[in-house]
Amino acid sequence: NQVPKERLLEFIGTIGIPATAEQFFVKKKFVIDISATAPVKISFISINFEEFFLVGKGKIEEPITKKTLCFQKLLRSSSDTLIIDELGGEGEAETTLTELYALMVLQSNGEDGALLTNGCANIFYVGDDFSGVLRAVYVYWIGGVWHVYTSPVVDPLGWDDGIRVFSRNSESFESLAS
Repeated sequence: NQVPKERLLEFIGTIGIPATAEQFFVKKKFVIDISATAPVKISFISINFEEFFLVGKGKIEEPITKKTLCFQKLLRSSSDTLIIDELGGEGEAETTLTELYALMVLQSNGEDGALLTNGCANIFYVGDDFSGVLRAVYVYWIGGVWHVYTSPVVDPLGWDDGIRVFSRNSESFESLAS
């Protein structure tokens, strides 16, 4: 008899992301701008995010069809590797910067929604086209603005419990909600 593995993630819900008709130019969207007219108030972008997604022309994502993302709460401190394993592997874990940005637009003034706005991290796993690996992209709402960071998924520091993790909509997580 095997002891059931203790879950790392608690399913919270799903959120729809609208389809896009044009390419998503990360360099044009993820910019520091806290003006009243900014579609997303971003006050900080980490050096790693710049290196991984803004070099040269920057990452360009193709238009997407309507998507549904799943979001979960991390129940105990963990590494990206263990989180990705629980999500079902890189294919289920991977999201896009298009999807992240769409959620930031929905909560551009810190409104309640899928993203945490209490100073805790919101983690998305995004492919780095330059190196071909998955990166942890995480955003925090602090002081009325968004802060954007990126780290390698092999970062040994890991994550504290209570943060929010976004991934592809997965039937395995939906079944946990029932």
